[in-house]
Amino acid sequence: MYAKLKFPSNTTNGEVVRDITRLIHESSSGSASLSNLEFITTADSELTAGVNSGWALHSSNSLQSGNIDSSNDAQYILQGTSATNSITKYCALYTSGSHSSSSYYNSATMGFCLGVVFDPNTSTENLSWGYSGNNSSYSGSHSMLTSNRTIRVFADPKRIIILGYIDSGNGAFMILEGPQGPLDQKQSVCPNAFVFASDATKHNAGEVSPTYRSSSNSGWFGNTSPGDFAQLCNFGTHLAGNEGGTMRLWTASTNGNVADPEGYYYSVAKLENSTSTGSDVGEVNTDMQWNMAYAASSVNNSASFKNSNQLSYTANGTKALVVFPLYIKGPGFFPDVKDFSTLNNVWFAPSGIGTAFEEVTISGNNYVYAPVVDLRPDLGHYLIKKT
Repeated sequence: MYAKLKFPSNTTNGEVVRDITRLIHESSSGSASLSNLEFITTADSELTAGVNSGWALHSSNSLQSGNIDSSNDAQYILQGTSATNSITKYCALYTSGSHSSSSYYNSATMGFCLGVVFDPNTSTENLSWGYSGNNSSYSGSHSMLTSNRTIRVFADPKRIIILGYIDSGNGAFMILEGPQGPLDQKQSVCPNAFVFASDATKHNAGEVSPTYRSSSNSGWFGNTSPGDFAQLCNFGTHLAGNEGGTMRLWTASTNGNVADPEGYYYSVAKLENSTSTGSDVGEVNTDMQWNMAYAASSVNNSASFKNSNQLSYTANGTKALVVFPLYIKGPGFFPDVKDFSTLNNVWFAPSGIGTAFEEVTISGNNYVYAPVVDLRPDLGHYLIKKT
């Protein structure tokens, strides 16, 4: 399912969260319709059905209509099933800031978020990232803005991708299913990546990464501009001391516009254990490569990507477009490479191949061209298959 949703001026965060949730939920049964949404400008919006979303509302939630209220519209949890081995996975759409304050859920201040959920329908639920406090100075820099914005939503059983506006530039939230390696299958877990990307000016966060939704992530949220980060959630690990165990959450963030070439320098991790949040591993000094960071230092300097038209060639000499996969590899954690592009049809791509956020056709397939990432001038954009 793909949708382009135009929200008018003064649309609140809770209204956007409700409309997007309804669209994804109804798509899971094939009944999605723009006419069912309450807050969009229908004439300026579009819906392409394609594959059903595969994500339905969790039983702890119920979709509302009419006035926005904190007990329902500040957060909705969706659940889906992995493409491999049918493992249940969870995510949430939620407003940024305190869910008990109408200054946030019922206004355009702070924006909204998408994140992985670890413990649905519990007292904490443990969303993979986000701010739950009352400091309005964090507004807009670290969440997606809603008023007078066009928001694009891609949803199918393997992915949810939302394109919009973060801080002073284009932004993206992505939940992407990863392939199940041998350790994931042993632990019966489904690896998922969450990606936060913005082409706004990046802050220099130092060794700070957002971990779980809380009011104490001030090191990351306290900056006036966002820092890109990626999270790998729910994966099997052979990390020393936890052989055959599960890693609940690994997060790595960029440091301003300069990223460590192996992606692990600014990172935190949580091992799964008997507590709801897992035990803190701290800074992970292992070869854990998040390729948004890795490619920033390596691909830009690679002669193979330096050509005037950003073209490659097939074996028979046919011209082909250069794209680069999103992946995470961590020999210190697991033996396989988590390739998120092949499963989810989203790639890093060069500039100049289309109009921003509009459709391009490549080899008979329809993609949306999204200029979001600014870390690599050579491959600094996303190419996302439409449905």
